[in-house]
Amino acid sequence: MIEIKVKNYLGKILDFQATNDYTITSVEGLSPSMGIINTSKLAKVDGSFYNSGRVEQRNIVITIVPNNNIENNRLYLYEFFKPNKKVTMYFKTNQRNVYIEGYVESFEGSLYTQRQSFQASIICPQPYFSDMQAKTFTQATHKNTFTFPFSIPEEGITFSELSEIKDCNVLNLGVASGLIIELIASNTVRNPKIFNRTMREKIELNYTMKSGDVIQIDTRTGNKGIILIRNGISQNILFSLLKGSKWLSVESGENLFTFSSDYGNNNLQVTYKFYTLHEGV
Repeated sequence: MIEIKVKNYLGKILDFQATNDYTITSVEGLSPSMGIINTSKLAKVDGSFYNSGRVEQRNIVITIVPNNNIENNRLYLYEFFKPNKKVTMYFKTNQRNVYIEGYVESFEGSLYTQRQSFQASIICPQPYFSDMQAKTFTQATHKNTFTFPFSIPEEGITFSELSEIKDCNVLNLGVASGLIIELIASNTVRNPKIFNRTMREKIELNYTMKSGDVIQIDTRTGNKGIILIRNGISQNILFSLLKGSKWLSVESGENLFTFSSDYGNNNLQVTYKFYTLHEGV
């Protein structure tokens, strides 16, 4: 059984499992979206050659039957499926807990039938379902060794240890996606650089971080940006992005990330955060 919730553009949520006012009779569009393949042909050569491909936008069609006070419940549905308005749909199964955002294309039905039934058509420009919880991986040159409870022997205790920068293995069990890279400075860090060694790509900043600074690099489609948080105030520092940098991504499978800087490696902690994207529910 699939549990379904809908959130409208105002943030109001309708949980279909929490009420008997509605019966969902069908949901279409939850399987992987169709791929568009571009090929070319050459004279006197059999077959064709692959040029490029992409995945089409998703169209979810949900059929809903209002129960009990049919008129009131039908009018209540209008609040969630307003044409041209944004809607977020949540799907939960035994294996997945995901959501997807889209826009209401239509909400149609017949009022002159013995049992009224309505169809909501939702267009999702980004075709993938996103996990509700983010995956987080942290990388630093120091390792905390101080824990509670504790006791201090005569020779003292170690609070932390410095080590060489090692690759951080970021495992992505879904399709390729963007991510959020968070840089935290405990002291001065000059010109930080992040590398995806698997893809042989990097992103470099021409910027000097101060103690307590946080830089958030967002590489997700539609959200790309670089934000500095200093003393609780956020500012756009996209200007710090150096020529030749790539908006890094996490490809399907293992991704080896590492970092460096012109000065202050030991003062930097880097966190990689992303939401696993799925082709279908």
